[in-house]
Amino acid sequence: MKPTQVGLFIVTLVIAHLIPNSGAGSQPMKQTFLTSEAVLAILDRWLRADVWPPAPHFETAPEEWDIADQRLTVFRNDSHWVVIIEIIEVTGESIFGRQIYLYSNCLREEYYSIQDKEFFTLFTAEEYEACASRHHIRLSIAGRAVEFFPTDEEYEHLGFHFPEEGYYAEKGLLPPWLLLQYLCWKLDHPFFASEMELRERIRQYAKEPTVADQLCLFFQTNLWEHPRLHKGQTAADTESFRMLAEMIASGDASLWSQVDPSRFNSHWRYWVEKERAESQ
Repeated sequence: MKPTQVGLFIVTLVIAHLIPNSGAGSQPMKQTFLTSEAVLAILDRWLRADVWPPAPHFETAPEEWDIADQRLTVFRNDSHWVVIIEIIEVTGESIFGRQIYLYSNCLREEYYSIQDKEFFTLFTAEEYEACASRHHIRLSIAGRAVEFFPTDEEYEHLGFHFPEEGYYAEKGLLPPWLLLQYLCWKLDHPFFASEMELRERIRQYAKEPTVADQLCLFFQTNLWEHPRLHKGQTAADTESFRMLAEMIASGDASLWSQVDPSRFNSHWRYWVEKERAESQ
């Protein structure tokens, strides 16, 4: 196994521990009206580069990385299912928020992309300089004051690479994407939607609103193999989504243990380590 793969496997274990799977898991086996082919067909139709609104993608250079956290959640019963991808990101270098993507056989449309929530917004350089010093962070997030004094050891542990020139380097600031990555780590993944919030999104777009209460929280992870959309891949090209379709159809979440974790590329550290390996 290559060093980069070992590093990713460690990240897998750590993050799987941090995000609980409360209420998720295998469901009693009984007659199901779902097939893996039908599930994968919907995922493959909408998780590709040529859809609008654009599908989530993770393939980008580390210095352009604006995603700080991500999670994939599955709700299902024997007839219906919803896959939800949450992206915690910075947009426009000033807006810090959550984007939600829904894929389903029971919503009014098979695919939705929602700018779901903003956590905080920093519009001016003065605002940013006041709250995002490299060794002193002070913010108000959803009415809650947070203050941290990050250390170089923490940054080394996280694998951060700071710009060596330009505005953020000259001012000694955390770039927005690193600020959000640090907060997601330090605050233990605080920006994901609650189960109740996710069910409300399902209810909002469902053909029959009552389905939101009938679905079980089946599976959650924040590490998976995402299709490399810029290279023309779609959901069906990845082991993770092929297995996800099998899991949804069978009701057996334990099948995920068969997926090769060295292929996971959803976490931002994958792209940092990939660039390091390619530059050596």
